[in-house]
Amino acid sequence: LYMTYMEKLNIAGMAVGAVLYGWYLSVIAGRLGSVPIEQLGYKTELAFTLLGFVVLITVAAIVIAIFDHKELKDNADGEDERDKKIYRNGDLISGNVLGGFVTLLLIVVCFVDLHTFWVANALMASIVLSGIIGQLVKMLDYRLG
Repeated sequence: LYMTYMEKLNIAGMAVGAVLYGWYLSVIAGRLGSVPIEQLGYKTELAFTLLGFVVLITVAAIVIAIFDHKELKDNADGEDERDKKIYRNGDLISGNVLGGFVTLLLIVVCFVDLHTFWVANALMASIVLSGIIGQLVKMLDYRLG
């Protein structure tokens, strides 16, 4: 099964995002019942998850490039037109989903007094879900054309 560099990077991004967010949820869920929300420490783990994603996806891009150097060298002129279209479509849908989630969150915040924990986690969930949806759209575009 042939995959382009960008397709491999897309799959790596989805895997890294799912694993890190799963880790974050498991850590925070373990604390929810035992500690009041006001005393719940979540900011360090939230920052670690976001920064961890950037670091791990950068490492993944380097590793994939090392193993895929021939394709990258052959394609040094620029990206494949198909890759550009797939990424544009996936990013468009992902951006629209994120915009919808954030708009919904803003409406809820206007009417409900929420602790910053819930707002931060709703924003994080919005980012992760929109990213996963965008990655899935790209994956489907690669496989189904």
